Amino acid sequence: MRTHVQEFSTAGRRFTIHLYAHDFKLVTDEGVEIDLTLNTLSGDSPAQNDRVVQLDLRDTVGCESGADANPNFNDLAMVSGTVPEGVTVSALRFTLGVPFDLNHASQSDAAEPLRNPGRASGAGWNWQNGYKFASFDVMPVGGWTDPADAERTGSRWNAHIGSTGCPVTASELESGTEPEACTNENRPVITLALGAFELEDLESESLESESVQVVIDYAELVDGVSVGQDEGGAPGCMSGPTDPECEVVFANLGLSWGDNAALTQSVFTLEAVPQSASSAE
Repeated sequence: MRTHVQEFSTAGRRFTIHLYAHDFKLVTDEGVEIDLTLNTLSGDSPAQNDRVVQLDLRDTVGCESGADANPNFNDLAMVSGTVPEGVTVSALRFTLGVPFDLNHASQSDAAEPLRNPGRASGAGWNWQNGYKFASFDVMPVGGWTDPADAERTGSRWNAHIGSTGCPVTASELESGTEPEACTNENRPVITLALGAFELEDLESESLESESVQVVIDYAELVDGVSVGQDEGGAPGCMSGPTDPECEVVFANLGLSWGDNAALTQSVFTLEAVPQSASSAE
């Protein structure tokens, strides 16, 4: 399964995306979940283990994307599973984020792709005792301004998704205290209907033959909020439970926020891809 970034429609913006995902499943037309296994990869710095995959589309040298710009670039999750004969599969499902036990453990001792420093460099969220499950960072042309405070400005507008309200501190974890559930787990479960796609479209004999990919649409993430403005809290949305920009971002991701119930997410979709298309768009 490969991911693809939908172009942000406003010209002149620069953006990078990084996220973790786990708990991949197929869902039958009767609502039964079929577990998929994340394949363990070899090498010194694998992009996934049997628990979690890191999708890293961060840009390290400018506005480019790809392996030359980011040595850890990865837009592929490799999963496997068995579908019983006669079963109709209707959806693909996964959870955005890092599993709870891995999110509250030593990052320096973690297996890749969670080691920090390592592939998780820049993805650690020490002030929340875990990882950024997803980060969508942009540099709007002209920066952003606060409509209520002309002196409050900035150049980066970030959307960082991770658990908040975690009662056990990083130092307590290091001293052996067991982690406790966070007030806001913020792990959205993403369900994508296959619709007209055939199950075989998700299978491939080589990395060049996928015909379906998961699309991340940044314009949908910020639909209803302006990246050229910030009305308070951290610039953009860093999962703050009172940050005004988070209300819209969380709704678009299918997350509850404050008293707002979770809505259907709109950021992730499935898209058919011509067989000849490049694997790293």
